[in-house]
Amino acid sequence: MKKGMKKLLLLIVLVGTAFYTCSLDFAGGTDETSSGIGLCGYVYYKENNHPASNVIAKLKQLGFYAVTDKDGRYTIAVTADTLGKLGINIDSILDTVEYYQGTAVVHKVKVTDWIDTLPAVYIIQRNIYGKFLGDDKNITRIEAVVTRIKNTDTVGVKRVCLWYNVAAMAFSGFVYFQYTTDQYNYSVYVDVYDRDSILTGRSRTVEFTDNAGDIEIPAFNPFNARPAVFAGNDTLVSINDTIRLHPFVCDSLQDARSIVSCEWSIGGAGFVQTSALDTTFQAPADSDAQYLCILRVKDNDKNVVTDTMKVVICKDVPAAYAGNDTAVYRDSLLALHGRATQKFGTVVTWEWNIAGNGFKKTSSGDTIIKIPAIAADTCRCILLITDDDGNCDMDTLNITLLKRWERVGDKVSNAEAFNPSLSMVNGTPYVAFCEFVNGWRITVKKFNGAQWLPVGNSIPSDSTPRFPSLYIGNDIPYVAYVVNNAINTNAIEVKKFSGSQWEATGPAITSTGYISDMSMSVWNDTPYVACREYTGGWKAILMKLNGSQWDAVGKKGFSDSGVGMLSFSMYQGTPYAGYTDEAFNYRTTVMKYGSNGWEPVGPKGFSDTYANYTSLFVCNGTPYIAYQDNGNGGGATVMKFNGAQWEPVGEKSFTDCPANVQSLFFCRGTPYVAYCYQMRDTQKAAVMKYEGNRWVMVGDKGFNKGSIDGLSFFVDNNIPYVAFIGDYNNGYAVIVMRFR
Repeated sequence: MKKGMKKLLLLIVLVGTAFYTCSLDFAGGTDETSSGIGLCGYVYYKENNHPASNVIAKLKQLGFYAVTDKDGRYTIAVTADTLGKLGINIDSILDTVEYYQGTAVVHKVKVTDWIDTLPAVYIIQRNIYGKFLGDDKNITRIEAVVTRIKNTDTVGVKRVCLWYNVAAMAFSGFVYFQYTTDQYNYSVYVDVYDRDSILTGRSRTVEFTDNAGDIEIPAFNPFNARPAVFAGNDTLVSINDTIRLHPFVCDSLQDARSIVSCEWSIGGAGFVQTSALDTTFQAPADSDAQYLCILRVKDNDKNVVTDTMKVVICKDVPAAYAGNDTAVYRDSLLALHGRATQKFGTVVTWEWNIAGNGFKKTSSGDTIIKIPAIAADTCRCILLITDDDGNCDMDTLNITLLKRWERVGDKVSNAEAFNPSLSMVNGTPYVAFCEFVNGWRITVKKFNGAQWLPVGNSIPSDSTPRFPSLYIGNDIPYVAYVVNNAINTNAIEVKKFSGSQWEATGPAITSTGYISDMSMSVWNDTPYVACREYTGGWKAILMKLNGSQWDAVGKKGFSDSGVGMLSFSMYQGTPYAGYTDEAFNYRTTVMKYGSNGWEPVGPKGFSDTYANYTSLFVCNGTPYIAYQDNGNGGGATVMKFNGAQWEPVGEKSFTDCPANVQSLFFCRGTPYVAYCYQMRDTQKAAVMKYEGNRWVMVGDKGFNKGSIDGLSFFVDNNIPYVAFIGDYNNGYAVIVMRFR
C-alpha cells in the first residue's frame, strides 16, 4: 500500500434494467497526491473484458467526473484546495461514484473510505428494436419500460428512450444494467407518446433473461393505446322518430385504463357530455335533413378520439295500396285487402270510404264490404292510411259494378195478383196491381230500399178491378182502374193519394160498353185517362177531369174506324195516341190533339203490314212508336216521325224472335223496348235499347225465372225496371226486377 492511501468500501447498487448486447466490468482505486486525491478505476465489457470507453464516472455530491479512455481507465482528480474551499476534510470524504452510459446511470459505487483499488463491476447492455404498423406523424417519444423480476417480485423498473427511424417506421436503442451472479428475469414493453406527451401506443410485453441477446418487440400500431370508437353506421330515419345512438367504445390496452368522458354533438350543436355512451334524440319534422352525430371519447391517458355517423331524416310518407280494380255485382260481398309500404314508420290508422259514404276506421287494411246498391256504374273505394308521424296517403280502388237483372226486394204482393203497373219518382219504384185479399182490391206499394211498403190502405172494390194504370205527378200517386159492378157497369175509377189515404178524383167515368187498354197521365195537376171503348166497335177515347166532371178531349171516339192495341203519351200538354187502325188493315196510326182537334201525325197506317202491341212515347217533341211487326217476321220495330214521314229507328223487326211489345220508354234520349216472347211453354221477358246505331240486349234475354204475365216497364236514371206476375212457383205474385 502506498503511503497515505486509504481503503474504499464500494457498495454496488442496481438502479435499472434494459436491453443490451454486452455488459461492463468496473474496477478502481484511489491515488493520493500532494495536492489532493485522485479516484481511479477501470470499466470493462463483461462478455469479452474489453475496455469500455466514453463511460462517465462522477462523484454524485461533489460533482467531479471523468470519462474512461480507450483503455477503460478514468481518474477523478480532487485537489486539496478544492476540498478545503468546500470545507471537506480529505480524511472524512463520503460520496458515491455514478457510472453513466449515455444518460443512464448503470452503476453506483459508494465511497466510504480510501482504499488502494476499487473492486471489479460488470454492466450488461441489451438492444431493443422493432417496427410500427403504420406511422403517426405526431410521435415524439418512444420509451422502453424494463422490469427486473426475482422470483415473482419486481425489484427494479427502468425507462429508456429509444431512437426512431421515421422513414423505416422502426425503433431501437440500448439499455444498461449491472450484472450480478444472482439470477433475474426481465420483461419489457414499449410506450409511444405524441407531442402532447400523451400515451398513444403500447407494445406487447416480451420476457427475457440475463442471457438474452437482442430483444425484438413484435410490430404494433403506434396509436393502439387510443380508444377504439365506432359511432355507428349511417342510417336513414323518418321525421319525429326517436333515434337511439348506440356506439361501440373499447380501451385498447389490457391494464386498468378507462374511458373518463363521452360527448355527443348532434346536428352541428356543441358537444354535450352524456352519463353513458348511449343517447337518444328525436328527429325533427323536417324532411330531407342530414344530421351529423359526432362522438368524442377521452380516456385517462388524455387520448381524445372522435367518430362520426350520419343520420338522414326523410319524410317517410307511407304508400297506400287499395288493391287492383275489380268488377262485381251490386249487393254482393267483397273482401278488400288494403296494404301500405313504408321504410321506417308504422301505419296506425286504416280508413275506408266506400262509394262516398265517409271514411270509417278498420282494424287493418283488410275488411269485407257489401257493394252498395247505387245507380252509378262504378263504386270508388278509397283507402286512407296514417302513420305514427301523422303522414297520410290515399289510394283508390275502382269497382266496376257488373250489371244483371236482380230482384228489387221480395215479392211485392201478399197473394195472387194480376195487371201490375209500374212507375217511379226520385229513384223510388211504385207498383199498382190487383189482388184478392179479403175481397178484390187495388194495392199500391213502394220500395224504401229494403222492403215494399203499402202506400195507404188498399182500395177495395165490389167487383174485380182490372187494368190499373199508375202515374205519379208532382210526387202525388194517381191510379186509374176499370171496375164492373151493378152501379157503374164498365166504369173507370181514378184515385189519388192525399198523403194518408186514397181519395176519389172526380166521379167514375162511365161507359155503356167494354173498356180496355186503359192508361192515364197527369198534366198541370189535371188527370187524363185514355182507353179503348167497345160500343158496337172499338173506338179510342181520351177523358180529362174538368173540375168535378170528366170531359172528352175532342170527339169521344175520335178514331175514324176501329182501334186495336191503343197506347197513349202526353208531351207538354199535347196528347198523342197510337193504335192499330182497322181502316188500314190494322196497320199503325198515330194521332195528336191540337187546335184543330184530333189529326194524324204523318200518314195513317204507315206500317208495312198489320201490327200488334203498340207502345207510344213522345221524346223531346218527336213521336216514337213501337209495335210487333207482323209483316217482318213478328219482331219488334220502332218508328219515329221526322216531321214529314215515319222512318225506322235501326233495323225493322230487330228482335230475333216474335215480340209482344209491352212498352217503349226513353231515358236521357235513349230508347228502350220491353217485350215478351214465347220459349217453349213459358213466356219470357227481354229488354233492348238502341245504342251505337243498333239495338242491343240489356242483360240476359229471358232473365226471369219461370213464366211471366202482365209486363210493365220503366227506366229511371238509365236503370231499367220491370214488374210482372210470376208463375206458379212464385205464387203468381208481383215481382219487380231491375238491371244494374
